Amino acid sequence: MKLSLALSAVVAVSAKKGNKDKKVQEVRTNPETCQAQFARTNGEYGSVLDVKITGTSGWIDMHNYPNSANCYIQVTADSSCTQVTTKVIHAGIETNNYDGCDSDYDDGYYGGCCQYDRFWWNEEQERSCGCRGNNLPQGDGCNDVLAAYPTSNAFNYGLADYPEKGFEDRTFIGNTFKFNFATDFRDAQGNLRIEWACSNPAPSAPSDPIERLMQVLSFSKDVLDEHYHEHRHYLNWIQKFNRNTMRMKASYYKCGNDPVIDPVAEWVTYDNSSPSKAMADVTTGFTKWAKTYLNSCKGQYNRNHIAHIRRMDKWNRAIKSHDSVSHLN
Repeated sequence: MKLSLALSAVVAVSAKKGNKDKKVQEVRTNPETCQAQFARTNGEYGSVLDVKITGTSGWIDMHNYPNSANCYIQVTADSSCTQVTTKVIHAGIETNNYDGCDSDYDDGYYGGCCQYDRFWWNEEQERSCGCRGNNLPQGDGCNDVLAAYPTSNAFNYGLADYPEKGFEDRTFIGNTFKFNFATDFRDAQGNLRIEWACSNPAPSAPSDPIERLMQVLSFSKDVLDEHYHEHRHYLNWIQKFNRNTMRMKASYYKCGNDPVIDPVAEWVTYDNSSPSKAMADVTTGFTKWAKTYLNSCKGQYNRNHIAHIRRMDKWNRAIKSHDSVSHLN
């Protein structure tokens, strides 16, 4: 959507060459959030910003962006996210993207081809601009028409001939990223929609029995390190899990079997929503491994229960009930 402007003509113009005088003389930081800046410029430009910046997925959706913008949006996904992927859905951003523009006025901030209006990620140097999307059911994309400012310039121009630059899908490690946005002082009211989502790699477990066992051992150390590091016998428990794993490994080589089965959930990952659930998953992972790979070892049974199984049940309760960590859920 565009504000109605009384301009003498609406024309599509060819990509413009660089113009040093046209650049915004702004600082290299973004001191203001885009939420605040767009709210302030809504009356003049009709600027609309819709964002969802928490949870496991969201978006940044702007229409009629203002001139002289210099702002940022900090996205912080759920703590369970180990990486976040972004995708440009549609865009109509002023650009001077022409052959050879990379070498024109590229001072590491304005970005050569994107020296007019642009966005970028975190503290990166490469800027993105141009248009994406034609005849969209929602969002103007390349069919947008930028409004010329000041209005005495007496023309608007479309974006159909302005190719996209820097619109690749991006993946950021961790659960947070920063979106930066800046514009010059002419030709405003473009559009941009970016969608983001947690894209954690799917947990997996190795196929080899011993590698599966060692993965569960690594889970035990992770859980002890993260949740039970204040346990009075923290180091002892790390050693106990190590020694027990070596005993299970020796039993496997002596009398174990090797069925071809899909990994159970506790060999793939563990529930880290609470210390108690995480430790329960770890000890269950050891138990299920013993039941699967040591069930042919005669000496491992005691009243129809494998010794390792009894040990894991006892350890699960002992670790969590100690007075140094009994307050943990």
